[in-house]
Amino acid sequence: MPLIGKHSVTRSLLPQTLLCALTTSLMLGACSAQIRNIEKIERDQLILKRSEARVSQPLLWKEEASADAETLNDAGVTGLRQGKLDFAEESFRKAIEKSPLFGLAYLNLARLYLISDEEPGARQVYDRLVASPVSGDDIFSAADQLIRFARVQEGTMLMESLALTRKAGARPAVYLGNAALGRQEYREADAYFERALTIEATNAEAWLGKGYIRFVARDFLRAADYFSQASAAGSKEPRLCGMHLESLFRNGQIAAASVLMPTCKGNDLDLVETRARITLALNPFDDVRPLLQGLSEEAASELHRKLFGTEDRSALRAIQTDLELGY
Repeated sequence: MPLIGKHSVTRSLLPQTLLCALTTSLMLGACSAQIRNIEKIERDQLILKRSEARVSQPLLWKEEASADAETLNDAGVTGLRQGKLDFAEESFRKAIEKSPLFGLAYLNLARLYLISDEEPGARQVYDRLVASPVSGDDIFSAADQLIRFARVQEGTMLMESLALTRKAGARPAVYLGNAALGRQEYREADAYFERALTIEATNAEAWLGKGYIRFVARDFLRAADYFSQASAAGSKEPRLCGMHLESLFRNGQIAAASVLMPTCKGNDLDLVETRARITLALNPFDDVRPLLQGLSEEAASELHRKLFGTEDRSALRAIQTDLELGY
């Protein structure tokens, strides 16, 4: 009975989990029911022959494919465009078996499963690619490029498979963590950063990401600790010092903040405000105007109002003078 096909019936009456257990221990099988979305598959422009891939979406590693493997892949693409889905699936599998470094065959087979709504089958293919002799750095680059080519689901799933291993170090987990941060999915991001740190305990980006999550959550105690770790690990993020400084200040660690403050450069409004508040916390009578010099007149006036409730400090200075004389 064919595995998939335009006119095939359901593969088996066995429960799906049992079918998987019986058939896929060492194979690239999809463990899926009948392939769906046939018309969509036949029209797909991203399941490619070798010559097409070289021109339109070349992979970033040097593929090694025997003539037989290349022929099988191209025959699979032709068969797919003719609606011969069983034949295409089997051709891509055989191409991989003949040439385990033939990345295009993996991607073609995985995409066939994905656009057939057979995600578990695609994940098995990506896991097999990660376990292949292709280097982790090359797989990372390929996953990143798929995402850049707007093949986001494919690239993300491949990166996820890679992140479950140590083959490319902590980079895949950090990559996925940063992507989750961009979507404001903080729990997922934190899990990826934690995964990265289990692989590389001094990964600066992972510590920075964890610190930022705590900073957003206003957990300034842990944010300060994570930012300290990121700094010690050599992070070059320009905003790190300012966030670290604010975390220390908001956590009441004024002495530590005063030590860090001279190292935080720049005229970012939040940073200038934090510097000014630390200065006033150390000495309420200090003149903070020199700290405001790099700001526009409008920004300086607004910050003055935030700090003192007014732009005119003359009355405040008179009160301060009286207090100073009184002491």
